[in-house]
Amino acid sequence: MSSLAFGQVGIALDWSGADEQEIGRDRKDGRTLVRINPEFYRPAEVELLIGDASKARDDLGWEPAVRLEEPRRADGRGRHAPQRGRLVVLMRVALTGADGFTGRFVADALAAKGVACIALSADLCDPAAVERAVDATDFDRVIHLAARAFVDMADWRAFYSVNQIGTFNLLDAVARRKPGARCVLASSAQVYGPGAQGLIDEQAATYPANHYAISKRAMELGAALWKDRLDIVVARPFNYTGVGQATQYLVPKLVDHFRRRAPVIELGNSWVKRDFGDVRSVAQAYAGLVLEADVPPVVNICTGTVSSIDEILAMLTTLSGHSVEVRTNPAFVRANDVPVLGGDATVLRGAVPGWAPRPLIDTLAWMYGLAAD
Repeated sequence: MSSLAFGQVGIALDWSGADEQEIGRDRKDGRTLVRINPEFYRPAEVELLIGDASKARDDLGWEPAVRLEEPRRADGRGRHAPQRGRLVVLMRVALTGADGFTGRFVADALAAKGVACIALSADLCDPAAVERAVDATDFDRVIHLAARAFVDMADWRAFYSVNQIGTFNLLDAVARRKPGARCVLASSAQVYGPGAQGLIDEQAATYPANHYAISKRAMELGAALWKDRLDIVVARPFNYTGVGQATQYLVPKLVDHFRRRAPVIELGNSWVKRDFGDVRSVAQAYAGLVLEADVPPVVNICTGTVSSIDEILAMLTTLSGHSVEVRTNPAFVRANDVPVLGGDATVLRGAVPGWAPRPLIDTLAWMYGLAAD
């Protein structure tokens, strides 16, 4: 069955070993793609079970329309030619930060694709603890989300110990446990720096300007030292939001004011335009980046569109029927703020066919409580 399934996407398997040691390798490059996992055994499994279709044939003249050997579209409506390099069959994806805001949605996105998501949790600053956790986890690929994220956090040392050194500890352990594994690392669009403007692509220069951004760029540079042992993909997400994000972030703060029918809100520059994504779309992007066969080494996760804070306020006014008075707080005003800053999603769309961002109005309706997940 495995040989048949892989054959439909142009991959020939060579088998070796016996019983629980049996493995299937890609004939072309020798990668291990199939192995036996005793956890999937059924206690009283029947070795051979075949249905007798003679009654259906004799009484109804029925014949199966498609043989198992014939490739089908994912929706079952017809044939398509096998395409090597698009479908990757994986057993398990290890996910750090699985209990965080983004991680919960990434786990759901992987489950929707039929992939087992295994939470990988350890003190990233402790190399021995990381190695124990990696050694105890059965996985094929990794999505690394765990990080110190809030930019204004006072303890700047934690950015480097977790985001940079912690990631190196993880990569070192994964390289020993699973050499050649795909590792998708969550970086940040903040590495492009405050001088960036317009819709930024992956070729733009990087000028990180705060400890969080510097730690992420340092992580990217250092991770390259493992590229001879791991398949490393750096994801640079732009702003995104959704249900469950803390109100210390801008969009949840805005939604919270409208839900409470607050009369006044204090903001900085409300005219600036930024790229605001939906965490559900971001999660689908991460799932695609870890599962697709051919992925560029650096990918922006963004919508490719921008909206101003004034426009978000107007959308929330329409959704809620409530208006708030906006007062400018000088403490929130950034000098020399970039008027327009967003991401170019061209590379992401090419790497993950079929991916598309959700409209911002849908995200706001979901956060406000007018739409189901």
